[in-house]
Amino acid sequence: MKTNSQSFIGYPIWVDKLMLPFRYGSLVTGALIFVVIWSLLGLVGGEVSFLLRSFFSGMCAYLVPVFSAIIAKTGAAYDEVVPLLQGYNKEEKIARHQFTHRSGKWFFGAILVALILTGAHLVALELSYSRSVMALFSNGQSAAKIGTLLVWVLMVTTNIALMENALLLAKLGRRIKINLLTSSHHAAISGVAILSTLSIIGAQSLFVLLMLDAEANWISFIPGIVLISVPMFFLFLIPVLPLYHRMRDAKTKELLAIDAQILVLRPNSDSALEDLTSMSNLNQLLLYRREIRQLSEWPFDVPALTRLAFYLVLPPLTWVAAALIENVVNTLI
Repeated sequence: MKTNSQSFIGYPIWVDKLMLPFRYGSLVTGALIFVVIWSLLGLVGGEVSFLLRSFFSGMCAYLVPVFSAIIAKTGAAYDEVVPLLQGYNKEEKIARHQFTHRSGKWFFGAILVALILTGAHLVALELSYSRSVMALFSNGQSAAKIGTLLVWVLMVTTNIALMENALLLAKLGRRIKINLLTSSHHAAISGVAILSTLSIIGAQSLFVLLMLDAEANWISFIPGIVLISVPMFFLFLIPVLPLYHRMRDAKTKELLAIDAQILVLRPNSDSALEDLTSMSNLNQLLLYRREIRQLSEWPFDVPALTRLAFYLVLPPLTWVAAALIENVVNTLI
């Protein structure tokens, strides 16, 4: 890999390269991954429950297309805000590649972290069932071990990549030109944050399959939920915080400028305006000030936030439903 001051030559993130490049490619890719993982877990040996097999296959089939969609939206947002950047020069190509490419060391580090977390998770599971850690090296439960490894590798790779991209978007947010009256370009960055958050919410809902599995305990799903839940707040806030601070400062500065102009027209409340032009100008300033005060300091549109708030309640509802179903089944048995 070669790197210089004007270009970044790395390797494409392999998760994104799994996508088939045609219409409905995300659906076809997800379906193929589900079938391949499902078949693989059936061939490697070791009994694995239907729910556990569904979780491994479903999570892998879900993460790949969703990650690719986020990368595509991130690239579109980048292209939209580039013309609005202040003092932007030949670094454009560097930033563009940094969203989709990583170094060889990065991939090695991500795989190493995934292997460590997989090992720790499997050890914790063995101990929770009062089994010896040496049981990990036996041929039993091979399908469950492979499925666990695949899910951890995907979750670690996608989470680290998305968090790094969030930091890059935050850097762009610090340099974008702020226009309080035309904030549609600001929403391009916030759209990536919302899509990333929604994708994690969808992944959280899949853990209900583990909760319904009679052979699984809380150690089976809590580590995975924590791994994807903690970055959710990071992915939601980090890209938009610089924009929020700059929009807040711009709004305050604009309101102070309006108040200064109002004072010029009417130095004190006791003085009366003598001509219609001054009255008209004052009325326009008052209307403009009201509009500026009503502007949101957050670069989100209302429909997107409403959709996000709706989806936020889905994982807890699925978990509660899983607990109720488990109690009913246990009662009937």
